[in-house]
Amino acid sequence: MSLTLYDVTAPSFLQTLAAVGGFLDRGLSYCKEAGLDPEALVETRLAPDMLPLRFQVVSVTHHSAGALEGAVRGGFSPPPDLGALDYAGLRALIGEAVARVSAITPDQVNASADREVDCCERLRSLTVGCSWLLRYEREAWVAS
Repeated sequence: MSLTLYDVTAPSFLQTLAAVGGFLDRGLSYCKEAGLDPEALVETRLAPDMLPLRFQVVSVTHHSAGALEGAVRGGFSPPPDLGALDYAGLRALIGEAVARVSAITPDQVNASADREVDCCERLRSLTVGCSWLLRYEREAWVAS
């Protein structure tokens, strides 16, 4: 049995997205039980040098659904500005990312294994191969 690019990316991305959705759901339940406003969590940082929850959720969606879509498209760039997101918006963003990853077929991902991906990182363009997508899979796995 051979391992494909889809096998080592999409299932891990879906697992990570489900985990993030799960802790957002648990957080909402906790806030309701404790009489807290979940909106207060959106811009909360767990550590002074850590970006807020909103940024973390956007990053997870971009480095999963966005990475797969970028590999298939042959181009990847920073995520668009999504504007202000509330707690419900963060939860919806995860649901949308699950749908986006699920919509990409194994054939689409596997066909991109040897394709170069043009990346726009820090205002310079890079061209990289399959290892680029695996980098995002590793980061998603470490984060989960």
